[in-house]
Amino acid sequence: MMVWITWTFTTVAAGLFAILVFQRMTYPFFWEDFIYYLNLRKVGKALKSRMQRGVITYLDSFLYQAKKTPDKAFIVFDSQTLTYQDVDKRSNQFAKVFRTEGGLKKGDIVALLMSNEPDFICVWFGLSKLGCEVAFLNFNIKSKSLLYCFESCGAKSLVENAIEVWVTDIGCPHEGVNTLLDKVEQASDLALPDSPRADLMSNFLQFWKDCVKYNVTVFQYVGELCRYLVNQPVVPEERVHKVRVAAGSGLRADVWREFARRFGKINVREAYGLTEASIGFVNYTNEIGPIGRAGYFNKLNMPFEFLSCDPQTYEPIRTAAGRCVKANKEKKLLRDVFKEGDVYFNTGDLMLQDHRDFVYFRDRIGDTFRWKGENVATTEVSEILGSLEFLQEVNVYGVTVPAVVLKIDKHLDGKKLYNHLVQSLPTYSWPWFLRIQTSIDVTETFKQQKKKLVQEGFSPEAVQESLYFLDLSQRDYVPLTQSLHDDIVSGKIRL
Repeated sequence: MMVWITWTFTTVAAGLFAILVFQRMTYPFFWEDFIYYLNLRKVGKALKSRMQRGVITYLDSFLYQAKKTPDKAFIVFDSQTLTYQDVDKRSNQFAKVFRTEGGLKKGDIVALLMSNEPDFICVWFGLSKLGCEVAFLNFNIKSKSLLYCFESCGAKSLVENAIEVWVTDIGCPHEGVNTLLDKVEQASDLALPDSPRADLMSNFLQFWKDCVKYNVTVFQYVGELCRYLVNQPVVPEERVHKVRVAAGSGLRADVWREFARRFGKINVREAYGLTEASIGFVNYTNEIGPIGRAGYFNKLNMPFEFLSCDPQTYEPIRTAAGRCVKANKEKKLLRDVFKEGDVYFNTGDLMLQDHRDFVYFRDRIGDTFRWKGENVATTEVSEILGSLEFLQEVNVYGVTVPAVVLKIDKHLDGKKLYNHLVQSLPTYSWPWFLRIQTSIDVTETFKQQKKKLVQEGFSPEAVQESLYFLDLSQRDYVPLTQSLHDDIVSGKIRL
């Protein structure tokens, strides 16, 4: 009997060991995927329970937490600390002013154009308490781009002639401009000191000092933030902080490695998501580079598929049956992909899935690219540049080296082009390089060719045509020499 039990135990143990070895060889991240799947289900149940109690929106979540912990710190900004109760009262003040002074009511659309400050949250919550829909606008945009955003969001302050302008200040020298802070201070006795604006570069130098000072354990990034941090001089605080998690998107693998090497054991949680689609990835492992996982359990939570695409046109490759024919009015939808009647959303992003089910972001297909943490629309930059009288054609592509064609008998006016950019585009949309061509190649359907231009980049050795570089010190576009190119590539000149 004892021999039989020993034999059974040995057999089971050997079998389990063989299964574990097989699992590690064929599915090495099984347990990470499984645990993440269980955690997602747990979070989903908690969210569903809250929704059943009426906690649905961001405002609902804030009020729910404010009722539980009114005296807990909610916002720490410079030398200010605002509790949940402070922000709740402050947002009530804004709501009262907007209702009594601005005549806003439930259902109104209000555009919000504010910079990084506590009152951004307070104004947002105040408008939400009135039942207004808030349209957030990037405060960097200007000129026609800003006007387009106002028109497209349908804000009440911009329809027809009923235009009202509100500024978050106590006074304003311009007629027809309504001020907020003087009325807010009259609405209640809660007063907050003015918040100074910090210089951008000093913020990066102060980053790790603030992490230590405020005992920060988690921070959110866009890819450019981490690149800025690794480019800063070494400070003692960057190794004595308590940060355990950095979460965000857009972190390049080379910056990621340097970030991990230099700043200690911080778990980086790189993610990918879209505002307009219900899809998202999170890299919950410590693998450097991927944006997420595409294993069995990941697809249980969020069904998706990767489609092979043509490297020249970026269009999905079709079978001989010709499935997935895309209608013009449904550019983002792919129909009849794997079977008749199915519909998939086309993200427009080029991904790579490796043999271990890791997903990597490779490129943004189409007319946008990311620069300095912002989305840059190449069509918008082309339109702005094309409005200058000496440019015939403009082609802007993701390597940020726009190709332009000068009009006959015209020459490049770098200073005028610089002034035009300052007036019309945010700084992250300014072209750093120009490539002058006699003509721009187009496809059979008259779309501008960009692939070859992207591959050639901005090296004077690879490009025979004239190249120019934006010299901010001279406020002009200057010829791009080989030595200037080498200084840019080596990092001596920073963009």
